[in-house]
Amino acid sequence: MGFIKQLIKTIKDVNKDYRNEADGQYIPLISEIIEKGELKENRTGINAFSLPHKMLQFDLEDEFPLLTTKFVGLKTAIKEMLWIWQDQSNSVELLRSKYNVTIWDEWERKDGTIGLAYGYQLGKEYKYFDVLIENVAKLKKEGKIKNYRLGKNGEIYMNQVDKLIYDLHFNKDSRRMVVSLWNVEDLNNMALQPCAFLTEWNVTNGKLNLLLNIRSSDTLVGLPYNMAQYAFLLLLMAQTCGLKPGLFTIMINDAHVYENHLRGAFIQVGNASHYAPKVEIKSRVKSFYDFRIDDLILEDYEHSGKIPFEVAV
Repeated sequence: MGFIKQLIKTIKDVNKDYRNEADGQYIPLISEIIEKGELKENRTGINAFSLPHKMLQFDLEDEFPLLTTKFVGLKTAIKEMLWIWQDQSNSVELLRSKYNVTIWDEWERKDGTIGLAYGYQLGKEYKYFDVLIENVAKLKKEGKIKNYRLGKNGEIYMNQVDKLIYDLHFNKDSRRMVVSLWNVEDLNNMALQPCAFLTEWNVTNGKLNLLLNIRSSDTLVGLPYNMAQYAFLLLLMAQTCGLKPGLFTIMINDAHVYENHLRGAFIQVGNASHYAPKVEIKSRVKSFYDFRIDDLILEDYEHSGKIPFEVAV
């Protein structure tokens, strides 16, 4: 516990003038969890300091929330998001072969998947009665959505991502734009139940706003990725739906720091921050499904180096 006391003292002594909003909110959160969190046991076997109901909020019109007190692999984070939201896949083999990303290897099952989790849920079709056939057919013709089916009674079948894109084009004032990965009947057949499990979308004054709900956040490993990849998802949806990016808010039910991450946290808290980088999407991208990783524009990303953190599986 002596090391923890030293870390808490260091945290209290650090008085930073953060050069960007991401580090300015993230580092105090890490500090608060370590200082005030309850040390709990959990399913991983590695105890963690935990606090409930923490929030981060960024205005994407001002800057992109990519941490600079340590290196965050933006391309890798975006590739994972594309695997889930664009490919709507649960295949770990696809993630490796298409994107050269191995972060899900620890959860891979014998069938090469993570079970009925994440992208699998976004690929499932649901029945909607508030979709007009002429509008959805227009989106399909323009390549804006992946697919739809017309039912016998005039209902439309489509997946949640396509329904969101439909609403962002034709129902911008809707208060029902919700995409959920938390399918109760499938939870027992998931290698890992979704952590970032729910997004809620809102359009106000021509700006697209996103609320991300995270049930459980490994703040040193998972949260930096979630901040970057869902902020980028917001940029991508805004650009391809004719909107401007607005607020990106993260609500965390259980924010925690694992004991084996404390030394890395000590380093990161003491690191210098840098100005936020420029993150944009090439203007050629008109459809969510058209985006490829080469369409990412990342400029002036200065950071304080990589910090290794072991994932608690």
